Order: sequence, then C-alpha cells, then structure tokens
Amino acid sequence: MWLGDDPLSQIPQFTPEKIKKYKKAIKEHNIANASIETFCRLNPKQRDGLGVFNKEELIEVEKLVKVLPVMDVSARAFTEGENEMTMSDFITIEIKVKLANLKDDEFPGYVHSPKYPHLKKQGFWIIISD
Repeated sequence: MWLGDDPLSQIPQFTPEKIKKYKKAIKEHNIANASIETFCRLNPKQRDGLGVFNKEELIEVEKLVKVLPVMDVSARAFTEGENEMTMSDFITIEIKVKLANLKDDEFPGYVHSPKYPHLKKQGFWIIISD
C-alpha cells in the first residue's frame, strides 16, 4: 500500500470502484463512517446487505474479516488496596485486549496475507509512556 491508498484496499475484492460503491452504500444505510474498522465490525448479513460484493467475492471477504485483528482495548491504572493514588504509590496498570471477531474459546491463527510467502503469527506491542 502507498500513503495515498484507501485502507479498504487491504481487503481482497475492494477495488477503487467497489470502495466508491461501499462509501455510497454506507451513507444510504446511515452507518457512522466508512472506515475499515466499521466494515469489519458489521456482521456478515450487514456486509452482504450493502450490495457491494457478489456471493463469491463476499466469501473471500468474510474469510479475511474473520482473521483481521479487530480489537477492543481497555486500560485501568490503580493502587491495590487503595481508593486513591499518590505519586509514591506502586501503580498497577491493567490492559485488556480482546479480539472482537473471535469467540472466547478461539485464538488468533496465522497472518492472512496472500502476498507474504511464509507463515507468520500475529504479534502486538503495547507501549506505555508519560
């Protein structure tokens, strides 16, 4: 991808023409925005209802959406056993990352990338700074 490319072009079957069709359908269906995250958070019936892809294309798209890292992240800082924190307290930071498109008993597999020639596990970094 290039800097000027629409992020939706990462998804197979999204050509520039289909991206335009998707953005028009999003407006018609009163969906908040046309981001890649919004597309991935739609359920399969909603994605089909947009009328952007034929059945064969939609099958390929659904395979990818299932493995994309759509995440819900929450963070909390606290001092154990205390109601308030002061600057001299030990602070615990709790970060929860949930892959929204996986069930509780499922785990992420390998990266889905037809152009990457090797199996690669997903990995993420969490950086905390002040």
